[in-house]
Amino acid sequence: MNEFDLVVKNGRIVDPASAWDGELHIGIRQGVIDTLALSDIRGRKEIDAAGKTVTPGFIDLHTHVDGLKRAGECMARMGVTTAIGGNCGFAMQPEAAVIGAFLDRIDTEGFPVHHGLLVGAQDLRKQAGLADPSQSAAPEQLSQMIHLAEEAFSHGALGLSFGLAIAPGTSRSEVVELFRVAARHELVVAVHPRYFGPGVPGFARDAVAGEEELFEAAGESGAKLQISHLASQLAWKTRPYDALLKRGLEAIERARDRGIDVMADSYPYDAWCMYPEGSLLDGLLLPQVQKNLGADLSMVEIGNGPHQGERLTKELFLQIKADGQKTLLIGRMMKQDLADRIFLSPLVMVGSDGIFEDDTGRPIHPRGAGTFPRVLRRLVREKDMLTLNEALAKMTIMPARRFGLTTKGRIAVGAEADLTVFDLQALEDRATYQEPDQGVSGMAYVIVSGQIVVEDGRLTGATPGRSVRPG
Repeated sequence: MNEFDLVVKNGRIVDPASAWDGELHIGIRQGVIDTLALSDIRGRKEIDAAGKTVTPGFIDLHTHVDGLKRAGECMARMGVTTAIGGNCGFAMQPEAAVIGAFLDRIDTEGFPVHHGLLVGAQDLRKQAGLADPSQSAAPEQLSQMIHLAEEAFSHGALGLSFGLAIAPGTSRSEVVELFRVAARHELVVAVHPRYFGPGVPGFARDAVAGEEELFEAAGESGAKLQISHLASQLAWKTRPYDALLKRGLEAIERARDRGIDVMADSYPYDAWCMYPEGSLLDGLLLPQVQKNLGADLSMVEIGNGPHQGERLTKELFLQIKADGQKTLLIGRMMKQDLADRIFLSPLVMVGSDGIFEDDTGRPIHPRGAGTFPRVLRRLVREKDMLTLNEALAKMTIMPARRFGLTTKGRIAVGAEADLTVFDLQALEDRATYQEPDQGVSGMAYVIVSGQIVVEDGRLTGATPGRSVRPG
């Protein structure tokens, strides 16, 4: 009984949940951390982590993995052991919209990482007969959506998501009533806000107006509000340069002071991505929008398909819209230093917003393959903006607590044996906008439920990941 299934020894253990930072040996049995020891222990398999940092496995609370195995492997390569999909109001893969069956399949077939899902409000709208995103729900349709949300929660959804910017017909009553359903179950509501950036007079309000709409709904309903991918809302050059960023973060802090349970997540990149249906892209055809944003279509790059890498023109934009293909567009209109500064807020966690090709699972944007190493490299090692413990908390215990994942996000006896082992000085995110599927340097081991998924930086092919459900 003194020999463990797996032992991780000699590493620097950093666990933000307990504030431990020092050497320990970790003994794992049956997928659970069984022992933490100062003296040497033995295992049937042993990992010598000397010179490496050992942390809880990262939890990506905002992804679009949605069952794509290759996407799950991308998560594992960057140290993620739990991915939450179904964000921005919809499931990228149709089968992920059927929550119970999808999670049962993950349990039966396995997955590279643990996988949870939110139920998307746009998917509920479609099931209630609202095919047009600009259409508002009739009372009987809203009643059906409420029933469907209750059903999704009973089948294991971790919460609810909205994409208000891409479903403009969503009314205030629809938002509030669905928030109430999540609140009754004490589950998170993650929202892609209705407005983002500095706004354009006469065309669109600014990001802070989008936040205020959500604060009102959360205050009225009592829901736990999670504002999604905050950088795409606030990391825009304004007059003064960082005025929007300051106003947006201060608005969140004031809402917290008023008792509203609001937090946010963000990715560490200076470019957003969206499909051609987004109203911002239509607006970039208008001179007044271009002038106010200091941007035009030439700042948008095609992320996939036959025109990948090309800069957008009016003619190409209209052609892509007419083709009706699922073409992703990458907008280089944000500012990297502002995207960095968002993480200084104690209310902001790390979420990749990783998005992937339907057929291959290949990432379309580098954030789907490099987010977590990029935060550690850029904000901890190079810029010294965050301590290692602060950055890791945003990747581990904070999202675990936010979603009630009591056995994840920490290194403790009885916790799930989800661990990430890396060389902080060698850690590099290699994914680029031109080559978004590049791996990670310096990621030595990733362990999911006691099984090695990444070994010496390479995928092992193991699929120990299982569904993540409330409770």
